[in-house]
Amino acid sequence: MTQRPSPTALTYSANLNCILLGRQIHAQIIKLGMCNDTLSQNNIIKMYTKCGFLASGLKVFDEMPMKNLVSWTLVISGSVQDGEIEMGLGVYLGMRRTGLVPNEFALGCVTKGCADLGDKELGQCVHCFVLKVGMEKNPFVGSSILNMYAKLGDLEDAERVYECTDNHVGCWNAMIGAYAQCGYGFESLMAMSLMQYRGIRVDAFTFINALKGCLVVGNLNFGRQIHGLIIHSEVAFSTAVMNSLMDMYFKNGGELYALKVFSIAM
Repeated sequence: MTQRPSPTALTYSANLNCILLGRQIHAQIIKLGMCNDTLSQNNIIKMYTKCGFLASGLKVFDEMPMKNLVSWTLVISGSVQDGEIEMGLGVYLGMRRTGLVPNEFALGCVTKGCADLGDKELGQCVHCFVLKVGMEKNPFVGSSILNMYAKLGDLEDAERVYECTDNHVGCWNAMIGAYAQCGYGFESLMAMSLMQYRGIRVDAFTFINALKGCLVVGNLNFGRQIHGLIIHSEVAFSTAVMNSLMDMYFKNGGELYALKVFSIAM
């Protein structure tokens, strides 16, 4: 009986960014006559796209006799992450024409692509589709659409999306970040305060986005208050949070505080 190469081996090569090992495993799969095995082909696409060889992943995708939702999603995600956004959006439209319903990961990548391209019209079409299939309550989809509108500078639509979502921390974080990104620093900080008032547990992304709001306001005292909350939280030693704190202090004239954070992080 022919034994299928373990998907773990392809994952291992992708995590190591070792294209040589990945190509060797791909060659072994071809040698074993498993080119029609959808699971193996999906893992090969994932390996190539994670290693930065999008063209090789697309070749595997094009030659697949049977493509499933995972196949399409991997190519959409790989294209957007590689900066080939128009290609990714084209693949998404191709998937829609097959009748497949995109999952939350595909929709997240597509909304990011729309924002990066500044294509609000397509973004609104994606939003309408999400409403049509009833995925607007999905926290990942909701926060992705919210982020898209914020990046497009449409805070009004971002707020409307937020109002339709459940009290999930990801959606709160997205709204806090949206206010900061659109230049509404006080509103960003107020959203974080309201989040805590309602008993929603904050995480590292909450603090990172709130610190962006502090930068917009330009108030060092607000930043120090958030620093106090961070110290008493579970993310006090998060590298990303520490970096955001130092950035806030340096840009608000608190160099000594920034150096203290740096010494603690070290």
